[in-house]
Amino acid sequence: MTRERRGVIAFRNADQRVLWDCELTGQISDGQWENSLPQDHWEAWCAAATIVDPSNVGYEGFYPRRDSYGFTRKTFLGVLADFTPDPHGFYLAGRAMEYVRVSRLIGAEDTDLVEAVRDGIGYASLSSITNDKVLRTIVRFGLDPLRAAADDVAAYAITDLMADLRDIQSIIKVRRLAAA
Repeated sequence: MTRERRGVIAFRNADQRVLWDCELTGQISDGQWENSLPQDHWEAWCAAATIVDPSNVGYEGFYPRRDSYGFTRKTFLGVLADFTPDPHGFYLAGRAMEYVRVSRLIGAEDTDLVEAVRDGIGYASLSSITNDKVLRTIVRFGLDPLRAAADDVAAYAITDLMADLRDIQSIIKVRRLAAA
């Protein structure tokens, strides 16, 4: 079932759009902030279409009931104070960075595909992938190059992630100028 899109959120760059679409909306709706108040705080954010428009960032066409989330909290990201992976829990930061790295290789227009490809390259066997578009993309770019891209810390590091998350936190507080 496809959700009806209402409103738009404009991000400064494609990496931010990937982070939002592939990770943050899920955390707002049924992850970290699942039981936050007001109960429907996530609906407007998750129903909005996303674009990249560095000259006019922010949201338009909807009224969010909440615009404050702790995207840069180390406990949320699953990292320790020195940015090493948390061995006891959820390593959201690593997964988020992998989404961006994979998107840079395959292109970020279809963020659903980015998410599925990143998840697919973790499978032991390509025969377990049932989505033809995902499988074609993995075959096109190659499993080893995709895995290498996902693991390439130099391509998109924790400092890059933190900068984008700080900017996203600012962007979702800005009412965008109506597009001409």
